[in-house]
Amino acid sequence: MLGAATAALVLLAGRARARAIDAARRWVLVVRDANYNVFIDTASLKAHYSDFMVWYRTDHAQPRSHKDRPFNRELVHSLLDCRDLEFKVLAVDLSMNGGRPVSRQRTPENELQRQAWRTVVRGTSEEIAAAAACTYARRRYPSRAAR
Repeated sequence: MLGAATAALVLLAGRARARAIDAARRWVLVVRDANYNVFIDTASLKAHYSDFMVWYRTDHAQPRSHKDRPFNRELVHSLLDCRDLEFKVLAVDLSMNGGRPVSRQRTPENELQRQAWRTVVRGTSEEIAAAAACTYARRRYPSRAAR
């Protein structure tokens, strides 16, 4: 009986480790400097009509503040138009080290339709991250590669 329990614990630990490794592999570092690292979640890229839904994660080297609450991680879910490098923001979560969010913002569907497209600023880390997201998205959806 003890052997079966030990085997079950080893199996569960192995599965947890495999999930952690898979989670780490899905976040790909696309921008790094002294102030922050920007990752994209390659596993969550989704085609959305002629655009792509993308999750970005920014880990700041130094904590920032939002309404007097510190955070060092931003998760941003956006709709990205790779033809013109424009985007709309669907959601933003701010947290310390990925813990409980200190702020959560969501864009309701009716507001998303009215939200103006924002142009990715050229020559910035924002452009590097958006271009990387487009590259990964086009690999995942090759029929959209010409767009």
